[in-house]
Amino acid sequence: MKKLVAVIGSNNEMSLTGHVVQNTVHRLYERGVINEYDLIYLKDYRIEYCMGCSSCFKTGSCGMDIVDDMKLIREKLLDSDVIIMAAPVYFLNVPGKFKNLLDRLSRDIHLMKYAGRYGFTVTVTNSSGADTVSEYLKIVQLSLGITNLNNYRYINMNESSEDFTNTIIEDIIQKLNGQCTFSKYYLEKLFIMCRKLYTQSLLATAETNYWKQKWVANAHNFKEFALQNRLNEHRTPYIDNGVRPEDIFSFTDKSNVCNYENKIQIEKYLEKIFFRFLTGKVDPYMHSHFLILICECFDVLKNPEYWKAVGYTLCKDIKDEIEINGIKGKLGIWSGVGIKAFAINEYCNRFGALERLNHSVLNLLMSELESLCKSYLFNQDSITIRQYDVCFGVCGLFYFLLDNINVDDLQMMPHTISYLIRLTEINEKNGTPNFLINSFGQLNEEDKEKYKKGAINLGMAHGVIGILVVLTKAKYKGIKCEKLDYAINNLFSFYDEQCASIDGGLYWKPQISYDEWEQNVKVTKENIERASWCYGSLGILRGLQKASTYICDIERENKYKSAIKHLLEMPIDKLGLDSPILCHGYSGILMLITSEYKQYKDKEYLKNMNIIISKILNESFENDGNIDLHVFEEDESILQGMFGVAMALVGVLTMNSSYEKLFLMD
Repeated sequence: MKKLVAVIGSNNEMSLTGHVVQNTVHRLYERGVINEYDLIYLKDYRIEYCMGCSSCFKTGSCGMDIVDDMKLIREKLLDSDVIIMAAPVYFLNVPGKFKNLLDRLSRDIHLMKYAGRYGFTVTVTNSSGADTVSEYLKIVQLSLGITNLNNYRYINMNESSEDFTNTIIEDIIQKLNGQCTFSKYYLEKLFIMCRKLYTQSLLATAETNYWKQKWVANAHNFKEFALQNRLNEHRTPYIDNGVRPEDIFSFTDKSNVCNYENKIQIEKYLEKIFFRFLTGKVDPYMHSHFLILICECFDVLKNPEYWKAVGYTLCKDIKDEIEINGIKGKLGIWSGVGIKAFAINEYCNRFGALERLNHSVLNLLMSELESLCKSYLFNQDSITIRQYDVCFGVCGLFYFLLDNINVDDLQMMPHTISYLIRLTEINEKNGTPNFLINSFGQLNEEDKEKYKKGAINLGMAHGVIGILVVLTKAKYKGIKCEKLDYAINNLFSFYDEQCASIDGGLYWKPQISYDEWEQNVKVTKENIERASWCYGSLGILRGLQKASTYICDIERENKYKSAIKHLLEMPIDKLGLDSPILCHGYSGILMLITSEYKQYKDKEYLKNMNIIISKILNESFENDGNIDLHVFEEDESILQGMFGVAMALVGVLTMNSSYEKLFLMD
């Protein structure tokens, strides 16, 4: 930060506009406000008239770019953090060449192409017209997506150019060094209007395609759009440079547990996923997820040095994103910075690089999580599921940190442990456990309406089992804390009370209302939920088994081990699943199989594995052999998309996967 580009619109060789802007920029550079600058004197460039053909709107390119200098000017403008537009007044408007420039930028206005940059304008006149032209240039910058910070008017007859230059220099320094935000009311309104206008269009033009991109749709407001736009510009485009499928992988089945037909299909699936990335089809929001996939495929990569370089750049992108967006309020392992930190950590462990960055991010997360839990302890009357759960809250992130921070540092997180223990205690006001969350704290509007007196979530994604796994792991790691054993015993007792033994299996209701808790209502054979990771017995059983292992309770561990075997031996159509994904689909079952097999080396777990793999692959491919994007609803994520399926599949071949830690299933 920061490169400044100034556009000077005067045609005059002895231009007063040029003199003022040049002096301003040079002095900003001398004072260290900017690191680089580029002065674009439009008189030195060839800029043809816009022909009004609309080609740029339809195709995204301008045919005139091959005959003049507009392509170069656009590149200079995009390679900037701050843009100054300066023009003298020519008959109540900008000079003709400047107008040519703006006409040729029409497409960029429709795309808010320069979002994520700050802007200033300078208008110079001998007497009149300054207000009109200054207002015009301001609207131009805002329409391009530039966050306009101020507009300066120099009237030659009123003050010296030196005084004017001194004034605007100090103002620019104040603005750029202040707490600037990209958001402005005009920009927020324009962003909403453009996105609505172009996404509703039935025409397949460059403009509509741009606004229908997932990263644009995911932006909640202009500020998020602007930040992501800058990040996208700095990312290296990974375009297929003649790389063939056989150049990516060197497949081996180290576990020798996968049949030949499934192995061939797994190879095909992974090749198509990697080619999505190489051909620029992966959503930039998903680059951290893809980085984890690269790491999971480490053992089967044919050219690890190439992918190490790719991963290095992706880590740099993540670092830039954290620096720009910050992490406050975004600590979830799935919903925030957690997944990005996990990706950097995986890269560091697999490729042996970026240890300092990894260490820095871990310390930052540790500090922020401890601070967050301290605030939760002081506001315990407003507990929500999103505060503590695996997907969005404390459990998912703390579980990750427990593996990557030494015990002395972990002892410096007393509020985090205390917060989780507090959730297991009885509320003195109403006699209910603190993990019985009131209506306000439920996950979504449907649950808020359904559980008006509150409810307890038992599933792995959002439930109490996550607290038990994390607390037992903390004990295993050597953390000492008053009431820790008491909290662990309370949670085991709770799951014992809620458990129902049905046809040789162990089952729980995924959620129980206040009334059901009070009356000790258990699940029945008729309302057993699907065997998913998120809400079903799959996640609960593995969680209870892990917790038992952490505290060396062999009797409990064997009990849950037997129940898991019973679940895995069931016919596939009895599992209640209808998707290939990890969260609530067949890949979740495959994740459980590989986790159990890696821990116990017991081949009984593998009985139905190839049937599960075939089911996943059959549902993931279309008839033409391409990945069925409709099945995944265009979702590329690990949790609910095609990358997660890829990780479950490659984990079978390598038996050296780590992604299960994101699910507390390792």
